[in-house]
Amino acid sequence: ARLEGELNRLRLATLESHLQPHFLCNALNTVSSVMYEYLAAADSILASLADLLRRTLRTSPGPEVSLHDELETLDLYLAIMRARFADRLTVDVDISDDVRCAAVPPLLLQPLVENALKHGDPGPSIPAHVTLRARQSGGDLLLEVQDNGPGITGSPEAAIGKGIGLGNTKRRLDHLYGDQHQLALQNRSSGGLSVTVRIPFHRIAPEATHE
Repeated sequence: ARLEGELNRLRLATLESHLQPHFLCNALNTVSSVMYEYLAAADSILASLADLLRRTLRTSPGPEVSLHDELETLDLYLAIMRARFADRLTVDVDISDDVRCAAVPPLLLQPLVENALKHGDPGPSIPAHVTLRARQSGGDLLLEVQDNGPGITGSPEAAIGKGIGLGNTKRRLDHLYGDQHQLALQNRSSGGLSVTVRIPFHRIAPEATHE
């Protein structure tokens, strides 16, 4: 049992290490796309990226962090995206205080929101809108990310397998929770895509510092 636990921790660390350079490349591409026309936006993105890297590259004390800490990391990522999209991006966060202590894998939300902005962007002339919700449902934590983009064609399984972010997220959830989790993609009747993550609910204390 101890050896199996160590192997799972090693696999999780490997999966997290795959997410970090993938995210960094995407963020630097964002800087490149705006630096010649919007120097102030590029400067703002680099400042936010530096703060974000300090958080994402630090060693986590365990395989989970609090949702509160994960939201702070996501806020830094969204600062980068707001600089890129300017007034064309709105993000609604609907999360009650009673679930902010819930334990989640680190870097869980960022790939979901990145997927919503990358594949769910409705186009340059239409505002991009992302909604993030979290609530307790029975003994589970239910997380939902919605966008107003074109949705997906084909099966949800194929969509998950295509991307590094979603595919990596699915494998991390498999290692952490086995069959006690769910990652589901569904086109919304009003347009756009809804990505839902369901994991067992348990509490964890937020980290004391974020240096």
